[in-house]
Amino acid sequence: MKKIKIKKFIIVFFLTFISFTTYLNANSINNLVVLETINSENKFEYSGFFINKSSIPIHNISIRYIAKSKNGEVIETRSVLLLNSDNYPLQPGEKLNFSFVVDSIPKTIYSKKLYFYN
Repeated sequence: MKKIKIKKFIIVFFLTFISFTTYLNANSINNLVVLETINSENKFEYSGFFINKSSIPIHNISIRYIAKSKNGEVIETRSVLLLNSDNYPLQPGEKLNFSFVVDSIPKTIYSKKLYFYN
């Protein structure tokens, strides 16, 4: 009986964690979902998607990544242009998938932020 309660608690905790994480990552204001992983080369890799939920085409979408050391020094900045005016615009309802890798070694990064621009 005790094992069943522990399994039930673990399942409830896991589902709560997943729903909370989804809420944090799936910001409905900018329609962007980003997943951070460490790839086989021990580098941060970001992948995700953006959905155009507006009624007009979008012509420019970019993400800026900023990593800082423990002392607050900027280690790396990277701007990734996901969509520009040379590409076809992202039509209403369309989804844009993306992925990029950061050059910095994860051990040296103390804080990091992603900024989304459209």
